[in-house]
Amino acid sequence: MYFKVETKAKVHDKLANNLKNALTELDRQFVQIYENLDKCLSEGVQNSVRLCVATAQKELIEPDNRDNRGFHKTLKALCKNKGHYWSKNWCMILDLNECLATHMQESIYEEFNQIFPVNGETERSLQKHLDKVSIIQSDNTFCRSSMLYHIQNFIKTRENKLKASLGRKVINRKKEIYSSISTTIREKMGTGYEKAAKIHGKNTLKKMQKILSDTIESLKDDMFNEAKTEVLERFNNLKLEIKDAFESEMKRSMEPFHLHTGKTTLLGK
Repeated sequence: MYFKVETKAKVHDKLANNLKNALTELDRQFVQIYENLDKCLSEGVQNSVRLCVATAQKELIEPDNRDNRGFHKTLKALCKNKGHYWSKNWCMILDLNECLATHMQESIYEEFNQIFPVNGETERSLQKHLDKVSIIQSDNTFCRSSMLYHIQNFIKTRENKLKASLGRKVINRKKEIYSSISTTIREKMGTGYEKAAKIHGKNTLKKMQKILSDTIESLKDDMFNEAKTEVLERFNNLKLEIKDAFESEMKRSMEPFHLHTGKTTLLGK
């Protein structure tokens, strides 16, 4: 199937303009999501700074329901393993990093589940915004042409395959973005864990407890702000990858209509 040079140029220009508009709209949606996430994270930082030491002491460092005669071994094992401990029979799993991340995770939980819902879509879900983006518009002035109908189908098929691929990327990145809070905390707490793990002799438990509490106290402002920054950076990286992938793939799909001289078959090959 062939079409005139003028028509081909018109098709390409229309699709290029639609792509520009689609990328602008996608960016606008990402900015709104980013701002909402930033607000929730800021609240999480404040709550974490205010409550983290008391929470860590109550839940893990100095719990009331532990037998201190053996707990020093558990706490030392936790420190040697960068804040994570599990018993040999898996009946006990302790994680100080997750404990410290609790208040930030609670602050973003609702918003995060709106952005990355477990099932289906929400009004604010990233997948919903992706599904809405298209360079084939319902009011396309070329849609009545049989030839251009095939063009639209070709583009739409490529677009749908891309969206499915990007959807899988979003799912894979969801856990990575969320868990970056505890990952950042683990890295920041590293020196404190190493120092506590080296303690031995008399009053080992009390000394380890003090080191951990003091480390949290000294790091809390920088640690939680850095965790916030890490979440936002990872989300922004996801945005850039999605936009770049959408733009490059759609431009490749438009290539058969790009040249403005000679006759060209509809799909090239």
